[in-house]
Amino acid sequence: MVAGPGAGKTRVLTHAIAHRIGRGLPPERCLAVTFTRRARDELRERLAVLLGEAAAAQVTVATFHSLGLLILRELGLEDRVDLDAADGFDQLLAVPVALLGGDPAVAAAFRSRWTDVFVDEYQDVDEQQYRLLRLLTSPDSRVCAIGDPDQAIYGFRGGDVGYFLQFQSDFGSAATVQLSRSYRSAPTIVRAAMQLIRPGTLVPGRELVPARTDIPDGPVALRAVSDEREEAEAVAAEIDKLIGGASFHALDSRAVDGRNRAEHQLSFSDFAVLYRTSAQGGAVGEALARRGFPCQRRSHARLAETAGVPPVLAALGAPDMLNAGAIDAVPVLELLAKAVQTALSSVPAVSSVSAVTSASKASKASASKASAGSVGADDWQRDAELKRAEAIAAIRSAADVLAPLAGRCGADLGRFLDEVALGAEVDTWDQRADRITLLTLHAAKGLEFPVVFIVGCDDGLLPLRPWRGAEIDYAEERRLLFVGMTRATTRLTLLTAAKRMMRGELTECSPSPFISSIDPALLDRRDGGASGQRARRRDRAQQTTLF
Repeated sequence: MVAGPGAGKTRVLTHAIAHRIGRGLPPERCLAVTFTRRARDELRERLAVLLGEAAAAQVTVATFHSLGLLILRELGLEDRVDLDAADGFDQLLAVPVALLGGDPAVAAAFRSRWTDVFVDEYQDVDEQQYRLLRLLTSPDSRVCAIGDPDQAIYGFRGGDVGYFLQFQSDFGSAATVQLSRSYRSAPTIVRAAMQLIRPGTLVPGRELVPARTDIPDGPVALRAVSDEREEAEAVAAEIDKLIGGASFHALDSRAVDGRNRAEHQLSFSDFAVLYRTSAQGGAVGEALARRGFPCQRRSHARLAETAGVPPVLAALGAPDMLNAGAIDAVPVLELLAKAVQTALSSVPAVSSVSAVTSASKASKASASKASAGSVGADDWQRDAELKRAEAIAAIRSAADVLAPLAGRCGADLGRFLDEVALGAEVDTWDQRADRITLLTLHAAKGLEFPVVFIVGCDDGLLPLRPWRGAEIDYAEERRLLFVGMTRATTRLTLLTAAKRMMRGELTECSPSPFISSIDPALLDRRDGGASGQRARRRDRAQQTTLF
């Protein structure tokens, strides 16, 4: 099934499973595979509503990596994979593929167990995932794959949209169904997104018909600012305006009307700011913090490698901690709190840096003052203090990220450790938290928000120009912006800057070439920075006279 953004693919997938079970298929014969833990949990919840808790629990719902781990554990071979190794994802697929490929009888046993296989986001499978699926199915298997090749955005990590395009040749009896109505976004957002993707679409004759008539519709905003700081401030000011002035400063300065909050009925969780690279989130986060706005920031990076998480996991892995979790059934949240304190106390104190080392560094630095400037022991002291503060902040941030997951795992420490090892940082995003969401475009896949800002819509970021002349996949970069635009339900704002810091250098910028594919009639163009607003206010101000 080819399902455009907002077409309701999760609903279709779960109803397809429920339909087959309703017609007599034993639920334990069903295997549903997806990519993220968040998507897996959503599938489970929806199946529980459709089938009831008991029947839904018998359906195997897994991510690709947890499926690999499940196969290894059922074969008693989980010790062949080291979840802490740098390659804690590649092994989970490569080892099961090698085992099933080398033992046809074992592969046949799994095929007879799961006669009906459902695959979500099929456009994102890589070679190992594809091989695992082929080993678990045969050309005559009942396989239902759903996805959208125009949302294939993970080529950088091995995803190959070609497997989606060849599905019908792999399974000759498969029928193709297109879901062409969007139940997510306002009509203008849908039309603008479709115009953007049309030059690179992988779906012949593609159409996406907007079905939302119950929400306000207006043009897509395109804001031109001077630099990334003004860009961030423009985003923060617009959010302040739309929620009716959450900050006392906004109300006191009359920058916004306090009645807007009631009029729009928006909360912080209704807003998302998306960007191409994680580094872009810094300026936005600072601008929001200055106004006292709460936010949660996530990327698509592996959770176990997120800054601050490794020292916490190391503390959790201590023998006394593991024994406490196994013997006393201590809640994981309590163990996590203890591990965080242990990790914080293990951050080296600045005073532990020997005076001899500092003096030596200062001596070497003073010998090169002519070329590098004056550097002394005080500079090394400040540097050590900064690194300590950053390490502490990272651990505390990791605690905030891990706490909701720990709460969901109850007293099952093993499950918690598995989830962290197998999950991405975005899996910990909490949709119930009343916070503004900051996400990389890759991490935003599968989510939706009433109000979306996409910052950095500049040539060099979209498309991203990599280091050292590496090739740019223009088609995938266009698809990435398409994914970002279609996260918005009601309001979408694209921001572009005249200059910004890129790789440590102030760089002149021009708007993303992809934007030129959008009909100007669908865009509301204006200079949207704080300086532009101040200039307009000065123009409107009346000149004081003596008469």
